[in-house]
Amino acid sequence: MAGTEEEKARLILEMEEAPASRVQHEAALRQLEPHLKDLERLEEGPLEILDVGCWTAEVSLRLAAKGHRVTLLEPSSCLLAEVEEKARKEMPRECPGLSFLNQRIEDLEGCQAERFDLIICHQTVEYLDDPLRAMETVTRALRPRGLLSLVFRNRYGEVAYSALKERDTAAALVALEATSFPSGFGEKPGRLYESEEMMRLLEPLGYTLTGEYGLRVFVDHLEGAGAREEDLLELELRVGSLPAFRQAGRLVHLVARKD
Repeated sequence: MAGTEEEKARLILEMEEAPASRVQHEAALRQLEPHLKDLERLEEGPLEILDVGCWTAEVSLRLAAKGHRVTLLEPSSCLLAEVEEKARKEMPRECPGLSFLNQRIEDLEGCQAERFDLIICHQTVEYLDDPLRAMETVTRALRPRGLLSLVFRNRYGEVAYSALKERDTAAALVALEATSFPSGFGEKPGRLYESEEMMRLLEPLGYTLTGEYGLRVFVDHLEGAGAREEDLLELELRVGSLPAFRQAGRLVHLVARKD
């Protein structure tokens, strides 16, 4: 497990280079893009996007490359520095604007209300001490009719992963009752969610679910088996939208509209 902030950042960077992670981020972007079309019709210029707990910002930097204005918020200064360097090397010069904030979600409480058209919160909510407070803060920063893209560790996916990837029936039985998972970062465990539980958190804040998808349904089980990355992506996109499969994904991707 990672102890220092530098070690944690290095571990995250290594994780994000894995084929399964690359497929995951590309699938999340493809799942999100159809929902952005309605936002783009309402806007004359580029969208204002906030990525909270951005990690390596794989999705939000791709949106910035399309011309949208993106603010990246990350509490790890080491990780944020890596993202800034990556953006400097890879982003086209004509990007309208990238902002980098070394802050936590809670630090947004004093920010301009209803500023953003899209808020990305991928693999962040499960590590928060007070998810309700964080979502309230995020909601205040989101414009009416704006979108929240939320990716989190799936409680049911842990059962499938233990049984199929680890081939550990005892661990799978334990996972059926688990509500947390080891973070792997030398910190306290992360919290497992299911879609219904997350929507019970969001609906009182004024959100309507517009999209629900599974992520990493099969890619972890097929990684290293000789499958091409593009074929893994196609499979993930096809099964991730089907109710029969999406609950088996290691991650859940929800897209919700603020009414």
